[in-house]
Amino acid sequence: MNYRLLALAFLIILFIGILLFLFMGRRYSIWQHKMGYKTDSPGLRIAESAIFGFMGLLVAFTFSAASTKFDATRLLIVDETNAIATAYLRLSLLQGPEPL
Repeated sequence: MNYRLLALAFLIILFIGILLFLFMGRRYSIWQHKMGYKTDSPGLRIAESAIFGFMGLLVAFTFSAASTKFDATRLLIVDETNAIATAYLRLSLLQGPEPL
């Protein structure tokens, strides 16, 4: 299964969903304003702050995990390169075929 294609499709659907909910929230806010409802309450600000704080932590942990994976991959590449170089140097210690 091609996971890159699956991840790309998931991201596109997620992005479209976010835009859809932003549009719906804006329309709902306009409707509430026209009906005369009070929309600026302290409880809403607290919930909004909590959601933004959670999203910030989520982004921070995601970048931290990506950075850790990148560093681990880079170290594996360096180790493999050193192993190949060591094997090549050990091969040069062997005698070549004797000339006829």
